[in-house]
Amino acid sequence: MTVKSIPTLPAYPSSATRKSISPSQLSTLYASINNALSAVLAKGISAAGTSQAFVEKAIHTKVLHLAQTLADHGLLTDIKLLVDLAIVYGRTYPSKIRALFEKVAETSGGTVGPDIRASLVPSFIQILETGQGLYNQRKAAECIYCFILASSTSPTLLAPFARDNNFYTALARLYLPGLSTTARLYGGAHALLAAHKVTILDTLHILFKRLLTDLTSAEGPGQLAARSEVTFGAVFAMTEV
Repeated sequence: MTVKSIPTLPAYPSSATRKSISPSQLSTLYASINNALSAVLAKGISAAGTSQAFVEKAIHTKVLHLAQTLADHGLLTDIKLLVDLAIVYGRTYPSKIRALFEKVAETSGGTVGPDIRASLVPSFIQILETGQGLYNQRKAAECIYCFILASSTSPTLLAPFARDNNFYTALARLYLPGLSTTARLYGGAHALLAAHKVTILDTLHILFKRLLTDLTSAEGPGQLAARSEVTFGAVFAMTEV
């Protein structure tokens, strides 16, 4: 199969630049981005709406379409790009982002899983261990959750997290002593603190669901013993914090 080269999109302005321009200029910027994506995908959009909200939605649709096209051809293997896609679309388009990651796992030739294990898991652990303040901790937990959510139906992409005891320890330390300290600093009850705790629990729910699925699908005593060891290792990594 011949894969056509994909034209380079214009550079996206920084957040500082976007904040400095007027609403009309911002609307023009979004329209330009939408037109650029349309050209890349060779697919026009309906002229039914020209509002900023409509254009933003069209942009999101085209970005996901472009990402899916790259994944279909085995070209979506950059970890940083996958993290960005998960963060931006994990909450708003969970089904689409899970399907996208499934295709990445299928077409990447087995390269993404090892890259996640070698670079992304250690990076996430470091972020969990060094984040200071509720807002930084909240952002870190949200980014991690979005990537875990996007990978939740792709065993080869989720396994590096689900089988790393250091990752469970880092999550547990943030949830237990870490959040207890943060709660005292913020005077106890805090809506953001509650949302933060829920995000961590949701992350753990996905990971342990994967471990239990592996257990129930084990074939033979040897595989069952190996997978049980992984599961108990995760539990002990959290309870010993």
